[in-house]
Amino acid sequence: MSDSGGAGILRMNATARSARMWAKSTTWLAGIFLFGAMVAPAQAQSFPEKQIRIVVPFGPASSTDKIARALADGLQETAKAKVLVDNKPGANGSIAAQAVAQAQPDGYTLILATNSTHAANLSLFRKLNYDPLKDFEPVTPLATAGLVLAVPYGSEAKSLGELTKWAKGRSGKVNSGSGSATSRASARLYAVMAGIDAEDIQYKSLPDAVLELMGGRLDFVFADPGQLVPLAEGRKVRLLAVTTTRRLPVVPEVETMQALGFSGFDLSAWFAVFAPAGTPRETVDQLNRMMSVVIQTPRFKETIRQLGGYEQTGSPQQLRVQQEAEIAKWAGVVKTARIEPQ
Repeated sequence: MSDSGGAGILRMNATARSARMWAKSTTWLAGIFLFGAMVAPAQAQSFPEKQIRIVVPFGPASSTDKIARALADGLQETAKAKVLVDNKPGANGSIAAQAVAQAQPDGYTLILATNSTHAANLSLFRKLNYDPLKDFEPVTPLATAGLVLAVPYGSEAKSLGELTKWAKGRSGKVNSGSGSATSRASARLYAVMAGIDAEDIQYKSLPDAVLELMGGRLDFVFADPGQLVPLAEGRKVRLLAVTTTRRLPVVPEVETMQALGFSGFDLSAWFAVFAPAGTPRETVDQLNRMMSVVIQTPRFKETIRQLGGYEQTGSPQQLRVQQEAEIAKWAGVVKTARIEPQ
């Protein structure tokens, strides 16, 4: 046999070995990709394996708290999930938002966010200890709701026109109270548009402001119907107007600010769930699916109706688009209402 023939055989053997090694490596890589594709759905199907904590940026009895508890109850009933509602009020929701932003991104710590924590605070504070966009993964929208303007039942003002006239005739400032971005902006916007001198006193949560209103220490408050309607029925407060462009189903007899002469007055609160940035996409999608089921239940819908709102479902991507639009909107609201950032 010639040297050239032996070299040819060696080359053929080397080629065969390379082909076998390539086939093995291809099979190995395919196995890895297949395993990864199987693991993600399996992880989503097994979630949740432990208790979920929903952090609420406002106090007990607030609209946010009531929605969080309705969501928690729904998740326990429809998904058999263990859920803890954890109230962390303060700094217009910033304390809760910062805590969740720093939490483990595993889907077990969530925030029931509002337009305060995840839109308005960017314009209300000069320095924020969290980024509403970069520090969070959107999960699902939940609801939108309007507020109601209320005065103490014994107030001289029996209508919005009378409140404006009375406030203009006072020698000193009138006092309003707020516990969220929407309530604060509503009070300031009304004062600016009405041309009255009003000082807004900020509280940790709206229920605190409503208590002060009942005690006669505040002249007016914008708060959610869920708190105010029972008090109005008990003749503790009087309802004068709603902040949305259409009347609220829970108080159909109360007219809108726009219809009462305040053209362009349109403010509402929105509620949504966010997870810490870095939460796996399959976990976020699983949470979205679980919560979408709850949102459609009669019990959850009734909770939202009693708060003067409408339930809302959507994808994480749709929530992000909504959030970005709200950030731009609230920058304009804060400017129009002449609110000085803190």
